[in-house]
This record gives sequence, structure tokens and C-alpha cells, in this order.
Amino acid sequence: MFDALRRRMRRLRRPVMAVVLGGDSIRYGSALHEEQTFCEPGLVARHTADRKILLNERAIGCYAADIIIDSPHGVDEVVRPFGERMRAGAYTTRCVLRYLRERLAKGCDCRRPTRAALTARPALLDRLSDFVAGDARRAGIRKLHIVEEYVCLAAAVDADPAEPLLLVDIGATGTRTYACRGGVFIAEAFGETDAGGDRMEGAVLTLAREQHGLDIGRRTARRLIRELDDPATQSLSGKGRDRCTGYPRALTLSRAEFESVLRPVFERILDVCRTGLDALHIDDPASVRVELAGGAAQTTGLRTLLADAVGARVVLRADPGSLSLRGLTTLARRRLLDRAAGLGHLSTCLAQ
Repeated sequence: MFDALRRRMRRLRRPVMAVVLGGDSIRYGSALHEEQTFCEPGLVARHTADRKILLNERAIGCYAADIIIDSPHGVDEVVRPFGERMRAGAYTTRCVLRYLRERLAKGCDCRRPTRAALTARPALLDRLSDFVAGDARRAGIRKLHIVEEYVCLAAAVDADPAEPLLLVDIGATGTRTYACRGGVFIAEAFGETDAGGDRMEGAVLTLAREQHGLDIGRRTARRLIRELDDPATQSLSGKGRDRCTGYPRALTLSRAEFESVLRPVFERILDVCRTGLDALHIDDPASVRVELAGGAAQTTGLRTLLADAVGARVVLRADPGSLSLRGLTTLARRRLLDRAAGLGHLSTCLAQ
């Protein structure tokens, strides 16, 4: 009886919806149900030659027609609304927020939330800030908290104000670094580069196409990159489609060949990390904690390379892609969203 009453009371409460707009996926959840997180893989809209619109196997309202690009010669055009080109407008954002409210209420067995906390990379937040508050109200959200990405990450990693910290977010569209010393974020130490998961996968796709004559998918490229983590792996294998015959064919890549195409992407990520560490003005790099976040941070080879290059202590937590969402739900649970919106001082955020 008490379990039924508890479930009934939980359904009556309206949770705060936490939303992280990523380049290739959208993660969301609530502070009342931290164990339940959801992910929409990219909201990809594709316009085919026969004028059909496909929405990543999910029907996100009817907004796809507004963001499709006409492609020449009947070639499929793939659009990620919150991706690198950031083609999401007011109508798109409103439909996505309305859809996420419905999905969260259904997945958590609760009422539709009327409060939401939203974060994204800085460039996307700047683009959305002009209209997202008004369109959130039209989507049924009465109060919207816009929180900077670095504040969410700092809350998720339990940052110590006395310890120098470098947050490295390696996402699909690029890599961003946030440096903190003495409990204060240093704006001059923030860095960004477009080297990220998309660049890694693109390098592998180009290698398979130009050197081996095979077309492979991004899922295969992502799997090959993660298999590189095992030092004992000397060759990587997959399957692709022959560009000449169109028949399936096996693909085998040596470790040296694979590392050579990923090295330029890794070097660009290392450069922006070195810049952030230099701005901290720390004599002993070993005293700095480097926290990796983002879906592309799961490449353990990159973690090892970063630790050797900068000499700092590099930490990779479980499921780094959900680190920003974890920080948002933590702020909501501590009732710090009002103070966290636009917050630049770390110690005031994590004092309670």
C-alpha cells in the first residue's frame, strides 16, 4: 500500500527537466529520477530524392520540413538541428522541448514538467538565447534556467576550489576547455577547437575510402576508434561496401596506419589543452586535475596521450557523455539553478 501511495505522490510532482543539447545527441532527465536518463540520438533529418522526410526513426512533431536543405542531384542531405551548422530555429526548438516534456513524463511516470534547465556548448547557447525563453513558454515550460556548460561540468565532478582544474569537453562538433584556479574560472584560459568526434570519424572514413576503396558507416568508424584503446590490438577489422562492385568486403587496418590518420586530430586537442594549462600558471603540472567529458572522450588512447603530453592527472569517469546532464540534475536537486544561471564563481556554486 505504501509503495502504491509513494508512486501516486511521485506522479503528482512535477520534476525539473534537465536538457543537454549536444552536437549529435540530446540527453535529458530529471532531478527526481536521477537513475533514469534518456538520449535522443541526434534528431537527424534527412531529405531523400523522392521528397520523403525521415527523422532518425522518430517522429519529432512536424518541424523537419522547416530545416531541410534542398540537395542537388537527388543526393540525401543530412541535417543535425543542433550540430555544427546549428540550423535549429525558434520553431524547431519549441517542438523539440515539447517532445522532450512528453517523453520525460512517460518515461518517469510523472506529470509533464513546467520547469527546465538547459545547457549546451557556448556557441549554441549564444544562438538560442535570443528566442529560447519565449519558445519554452509556448512549449509549456513556465520557467527556464540557462546554465553555462562549465558550471554543469564543475558540479558533476565535485570540484575542489583549492585544486587547479581543467575541464576538457570532447564532443562531436569539437573540443572545449575550461580552466579553474582558486575556485574561480579563468575566462582567458577557455579554449575551443573544431577537432572532436566528427573529425575522428571523418578521418577513418577517408582512410577506408581512399586507401582501401571501401565505404563504411560512422558506427563502424566509432567502433574501430574505441577498439584502439587496447594496447595489445595490432590490427583492426570491420566490414564495408566496395566502391567499385558494391559488394560487401572485409576491411583490415594496421594499428600504425590507424594512429597516423588520428594523430592530427589528437594534436589539435592537445594544443588547446596545453593552452589552458599554460593560462593556469601552475609550476607543477602534476598538481592539476584534468577531467575529460563528452562522448568522444571515451577514447582511452587519447587519455593516455594527454597524460603523457601535459604531465597532469587525467580522469575519465564512467559515461563521460552524460557528465553535463549529471551536473544539471545535481544543481536542480540542490536547488541551485537560480544561482547557477550565468555563474562564474565555482566556490559559491558548490558550497552547499
